[in-house]
Parts: sequence; structure tokens; C-alpha cells
Amino acid sequence: MENLIDMVDAGEINEAENRLYDLISATDMNSLEVAILFYSYLNDKTDDFLEANDFSRDEIKLGMENVADNFSLNSIAKMFLTDF
Repeated sequence: MENLIDMVDAGEINEAENRLYDLISATDMNSLEVAILFYSYLNDKTDDFLEANDFSRDEIKLGMENVADNFSLNSIAKMFLTDF
């Protein structure tokens, strides 16, 4: 996870997200935790930071929806993603 955070902080958000998807497994609950922490970290970034690095809040939401779908948690995720 640390490497992903370093990539985000360096502005390599898209690359970090791609790496995240390479690392996670739908059968490993630790992967779910890593993905949630990743998108939560991204969500804490300013709009200016995200925009400067070609990323958006909509992409964060979509990423969380994809992760939730991979873990068959999409109905639960919809409850939380309205505030995301």
C-alpha cells in the first residue's frame, strides 16, 4: 500500500490505480481493505491536486464501485458512495 500512496503523492494516480487492480484479488479480503484505503486516500486529496493529475471525484467513485462489484458488495457500496 505504501508504494501506491507514494505514487499518488507523486501525481501518478492513474498508474497507481492500474497497479492496484494488478494487486487485488476478489477472493482476498485484504485486497478489499487496500482498495478502500487507496480510494479513501485519494478522496482526501484536493480537487486541485486531482485535476492537476488528470483524475476526478467521479473516477474515485467509479473505482470504488468497480471494487465493490468485484467483491459482490455493490448494494452495500451504493449506500456509502452517495457521500463519496
